[in-house]
Amino acid sequence: MDSFEKLPPEVIQQILANIGDFAGIKNSLLASRRLNAVFQAQPTRIIQELILLNPITYMPEIQKLCYNIWHLSISSLQCPDLEHYHQTCEDPPTLGYTESRHILKIGAQIQRLACKCLSIMREGLIKTLDNIPADSISGPPLQIQNASQPFTWTEEYRTYWALWHLHHYSHLRKAAIQRWNWNESSIRELDAYNTWSEIDYRTAERLWTVSAVLSDLGLTLNWLPNDPEAEEPAQTIWPAPEETSIPFFPSFDLPPTQSQDISLWATPDPPEDTELTSAWMLAPRHRASHHWHIAHLYLSGINLTRTVPACYSLTNMKPWRRLGWVIWDGWRMYSIELSNIARKKKIPLPDGGFLEPEPRNPRDQKPGIDYMARWFAMIGEEKP
Repeated sequence: MDSFEKLPPEVIQQILANIGDFAGIKNSLLASRRLNAVFQAQPTRIIQELILLNPITYMPEIQKLCYNIWHLSISSLQCPDLEHYHQTCEDPPTLGYTESRHILKIGAQIQRLACKCLSIMREGLIKTLDNIPADSISGPPLQIQNASQPFTWTEEYRTYWALWHLHHYSHLRKAAIQRWNWNESSIRELDAYNTWSEIDYRTAERLWTVSAVLSDLGLTLNWLPNDPEAEEPAQTIWPAPEETSIPFFPSFDLPPTQSQDISLWATPDPPEDTELTSAWMLAPRHRASHHWHIAHLYLSGINLTRTVPACYSLTNMKPWRRLGWVIWDGWRMYSIELSNIARKKKIPLPDGGFLEPEPRNPRDQKPGIDYMARWFAMIGEEKP
């Protein structure tokens, strides 16, 4: 018997909205004819409430991506060029059941991929820590325990952010070529996605990191859509021209071998803005910030190539993408002793206690950790 059969529609609408995650609603609609009937009666309202209540899609920039993709689901939509598409997306979409189910399907798909990617990257981090010599990074058991911590909202946001952008670009490019027959000039303008989406060049590496993990999971992609033969770039995307296109996915469906063992969970609520979350940049207002370990790996690699010829280990991003380097927050990396934090004042720790401020007099400071040596150990090499 359907346990929702006797509930009034308005109560069911509230239940669906409060589920708060796309996969949860999608599975509920499959399990209950009553829930599905209520959804069919008010699809747009329920999806809009879901977007506003979900811990990721409620952020304005992700909301915009949701509605842009929602526009693309309208089969009658005609956009002769990118400017016309932008103008179309300025108005909220008027949608029915079919389009609402489409965005629900995409949201659920993104949730499955996000959970899979995060799990794979954390497993890679733990496995790497477990395999390195004990004298390379002190106390491996403690590092593995810290690396195994639950994902923070910041880490989940970065992964979801990348997946929503990859979906948006891929769906838009597919529509531009297959439905709207854009000319080469318009396609080139579309491919400069980071430019017109105002994505910072450092943030763009998250797109390539998530794409690398998806590629390892068996998804087919074009690393450079205008060059189908292009392979995954070894270098970070940071020094590339702004108009460099992002990876294009013809499909986001996982192969059957990868789609059976996915652990799904709902994204945690964003943390409040406190002294602790501010110090470690864990609150939503810091979601566009870049942690110490991200910039310093890149800068250290560049400086090393100038002093040690042909040493490109730290600038080859392929292994670092699999380790989720640009996804993890500063606290996770600090707790496994792969990153530092400026300590001009006492800093609260997420696991309790405080970090004391560093002495101003260099003679009073303790010897610093050789993070570069630790990074080399993570990829099975010794520091030159």
